[in-house]
Amino acid sequence: MGSFHPLQDVSDLRLRAVTVSCPTNIWFLLHPVQKNDELSRTNSAFDAFKSQHTTLQRDSSNLQSALDAEKGTAVRANQRISTLQSDFQTAQCSNSNLQSALDAQKGAVIKANQTISNLQSDLATTQSALDALKREAAEDRLKLSLGIGDFKQWMRQNSVNADSLISDPDPLTSSSDIHHVFAHNALVNVRSKDRSLAYANARKSIDARPSTMGYIAKALAQIGMGEPEKAVQVFDLAFANCNPDESNLLLLIKTILLFMARKCDTAISRVHDLIAISRDDETTYCCIQVLGKMYLMQGDYVRAVQSLERGQGLASSCTGSDLETISLIFGWTFDGLRITVQRYLCEDLYTSGRAVDAAEALLNITDTFGEEIRTNKVTAEWVMDLKRKCIDTLESLGDTSLSSGEHDNAIARYTSALSLDPSNPVDILMKRSKARASKGLWQDSLADANEVIKQDPSSHFGYERKYVALHGAQDYGEANNALLHMLSVIENSPDEEIRRLRANYTAPRET
Repeated sequence: MGSFHPLQDVSDLRLRAVTVSCPTNIWFLLHPVQKNDELSRTNSAFDAFKSQHTTLQRDSSNLQSALDAEKGTAVRANQRISTLQSDFQTAQCSNSNLQSALDAQKGAVIKANQTISNLQSDLATTQSALDALKREAAEDRLKLSLGIGDFKQWMRQNSVNADSLISDPDPLTSSSDIHHVFAHNALVNVRSKDRSLAYANARKSIDARPSTMGYIAKALAQIGMGEPEKAVQVFDLAFANCNPDESNLLLLIKTILLFMARKCDTAISRVHDLIAISRDDETTYCCIQVLGKMYLMQGDYVRAVQSLERGQGLASSCTGSDLETISLIFGWTFDGLRITVQRYLCEDLYTSGRAVDAAEALLNITDTFGEEIRTNKVTAEWVMDLKRKCIDTLESLGDTSLSSGEHDNAIARYTSALSLDPSNPVDILMKRSKARASKGLWQDSLADANEVIKQDPSSHFGYERKYVALHGAQDYGEANNALLHMLSVIENSPDEEIRRLRANYTAPRET
């Protein structure tokens, strides 16, 4: 049907109406405007439907694309799951293999522990056999055993006490032990200076069974009898009966024999050689201690100190067993050797008129051996006595230098005396303040004066020295204040003689 136009003429409408066979159409023919509106609405609805259809088609297409994407994701997820399942199966298989390997390792550990247990048992058996061999060989070793009490008695070097250590050979003593008894007695005889009996007992020991200790005892007896050459020849036989690990100790003992035979320079040179070729700390430490002892016995205290300082770093790692053997054979003591040498050095410096050096050495002792000094009454008393002597001597030397105008020497000696921490330093401080003022060292002089005032506020001398130092430094205001303080101390002194000194001074306000 064509579109209706209101400007069409009536004849056209009539012609169209004739062709319509339906009554409804007759209504439309009779109402052409309403028909057009209805068609317009129908067309609009149809257009809206088409638009919705298009949108639905687009949404359906989008949904289909999303569905395809989700299907792809699901496929990949299924593939991942399949891969994980495969990996899990592989891991289970590997875990099974690892468990099998672990079980095998556990079995190996059990077998290893059993082997270790067997080896430990074998080692214990071997150690027992070795101990037995050592006990068998102990008779020929270079060791002399004494109880602690006997050892202290032995080290006192008292011949009467030494005689009490003599052992009478028991008839029941086995023949394998009798030579030790005679060697032991020979060493005691040497200590008590009974050389002929020492020689006889040493011969009995060697006749019963040649041993290292027997030859050492015989050599010592011959040294005492004035036969050093024979002693050295006899001692060489000791090497034929020693164990390999004792050769270094025997060489050192032979060197000590040379020293006792008054071949001191040769002995000291040989100890230096032994230190140079030593391959272990124990031997080195032992040789250094012996060298220090030799220097000490010669009175060369400086070299003794230097030698012992070399071995200080080795002391904590060494047992000192070789030194104990040497002590038992020769009666040499090494306990407290370092401080003993330092003491001898201090005393030697003091008696030779080197009070300043003695004071320095004494300070080194108090710094190094503070704990030992505090716990040893004898050493503490020695330190206090020598300190007092050094302080008095240094103060006296300072006074002499000050009176002769040698101000530098006076200052040095007063300073050394003060370094020893005198119980009453006031007098020395005043003297040093005066010496420093004489050199124009005003600030140093003032420092000493202030210390005097601090130590003894009731003394007018401190204020007097302070006045001199401040006046010399051209600080006249403070100098006058110091003078007024001094006069006040004099005026308020309980000592009448000191109060009379007020007449000798004029206060600044009185001028």
